[in-house]
Amino acid sequence: WEIFVRIFQAKGFSTVSLGGERDHALLFSLGANMIASEFEQYVSELVRQLDFAKEGTVLRNQQFKGIRQPGEYEIDIAVKARLSNTVEFLLIVECKNWARPVDRPVIQKLAQTRDAIAAHKGAVASPVGFTSEAVSVAEANGIALWVISAESWQIIMGACGPPGEVFA
Repeated sequence: WEIFVRIFQAKGFSTVSLGGERDHALLFSLGANMIASEFEQYVSELVRQLDFAKEGTVLRNQQFKGIRQPGEYEIDIAVKARLSNTVEFLLIVECKNWARPVDRPVIQKLAQTRDAIAAHKGAVASPVGFTSEAVSVAEANGIALWVISAESWQIIMGACGPPGEVFA
């Protein structure tokens, strides 16, 4: 972990403390200085802090075979978790480190991918947000929308219930 921290310190990224047992410091400056793989790494480290993910497996850039539809699907972040002896759960996350809001086609594609690989939940992470069309399609398809920056993790559309902040 310390090597990871030093690499990002050397790039001049700012510090975010997630708290918790290990009190990780994630060093990122979301925006023009961060490339797609750095944003994916940042989001994957945040996802690892979710209660169900701590006992599961968090994968990056993993290929999944289509179950309901043929083909291979690359997933930015996947979380496989056993919730009980009889229930396994698969969350897939698409990361978009764009300078503009994420639009409707990204949400539609993730919903199709979620269904194709029989994932249980899909989420899209963006540092700048989503268009109103994207929010509408996400709501209709049960896709979570996360605005993740160095300062906060805001849930625009969650699994259920009202949106809120995971950390600030």
